[in-house]
Amino acid sequence: MLRLVVLISGGGSNLRALLDASEDAEFPARVVAVGADRDADGLAHAEEFGIPSFVVPFNAFESREVWGDELLDQLRQWEADLVILSGFMRLLPPRAVEALSPNLLNTHPAFLPEFPGAHAVRDALAAGVAETGASVIVVDHGVDSGPIVAQRRVAVLPGDTEARLHERIKVVERQLLVEVVLDIANGRIDLHRLRPSGNAVTLQSYEIAADRYTAASSSRPRAEQLAFLARVAERIGRGGRLLELGSGPGLDAEVLESLGLSVERTDAANSFLEQLAARGSAGRLLNAITDDLGGPYDGIFANAVFLHFSRDEFRLVLAKSLVALAPGGALAFSVRDGDGEAWSEAKLGHPRHFTYWRENELRDLLESGGWRVEVLDHVAGIEKDWLYVIASPAT
Repeated sequence: MLRLVVLISGGGSNLRALLDASEDAEFPARVVAVGADRDADGLAHAEEFGIPSFVVPFNAFESREVWGDELLDQLRQWEADLVILSGFMRLLPPRAVEALSPNLLNTHPAFLPEFPGAHAVRDALAAGVAETGASVIVVDHGVDSGPIVAQRRVAVLPGDTEARLHERIKVVERQLLVEVVLDIANGRIDLHRLRPSGNAVTLQSYEIAADRYTAASSSRPRAEQLAFLARVAERIGRGGRLLELGSGPGLDAEVLESLGLSVERTDAANSFLEQLAARGSAGRLLNAITDDLGGPYDGIFANAVFLHFSRDEFRLVLAKSLVALAPGGALAFSVRDGDGEAWSEAKLGHPRHFTYWRENELRDLLESGGWRVEVLDHVAGIEKDWLYVIASPAT
């Protein structure tokens, strides 16, 4: 029997649909608790069915993160197999999403990725579309941006008002949610296969907030970065062909070109390619994890890019880099010194995933993967130290 906790902010019509469905002894799921961020009307449904409820009022906490930690503590008490956001009007902080994912669902009154956000029905009417819809998604760190579990179209009829169209969508939304819960309980839907990676979430955040990132960054590399860029240029040699992964706004590439290298700029975020074009530089859309790197190159450079890769993703890209380098070539990159992994919304206001490395672990990974470490320097940082690395193929 699948244990459900439903979080609401309003009337809880989707909650009611699940409670009604669970009245059937054959339905393989039960709502074990109902939570809210305020004194929501929908809590009356829980009382009617004798379901325990709790309220974690958002305004009672000093920050969204502290509120999210308290909400997570409440949820853990119920040992839920699935947490469902049913008209829950709060964006969960990264720690809560990461702790619950992928067993965290949300419903949305549109056929995503069409019309995300709080005014989906109004936006559909304003766009003059013939159809909108209802979606059930796995919650990620964005707004209505997670993997789609199921969705269904709903026609927009002549003379529809926002309220009238929304009511028809709600009927489909309730049906769809009950069907999804049934399919998860019966093994027809595996949410773990839908869970977005930390890198995918981070890339999405850069797409949304690249301008904010650039505005919050220095307009010129710091002194220690300039020193590392000089070492990279010296190692590759004047006229060498360099592939830059994650060029961002292009500051490093400009320095490296001034030092005599021929730099091919790339990024996995279109938003950064647009910034490069605005600065008069061409860039190629390249995701180092999923795409072929091309080559051969005299060097590959990745400043603060691999820190957004999981350990397995990093191993994969290291193997690709070996193939992409010309004889005598080198890989140069920087990662942050530290243990484990973390999420942060600093600088972007959107979540980014970070993977930290200790020197011994990083050296072991490189050497076991066919690399010879030429440089591995510690450089002091504001929050964490950096590790600056230059490595070449061992054979």
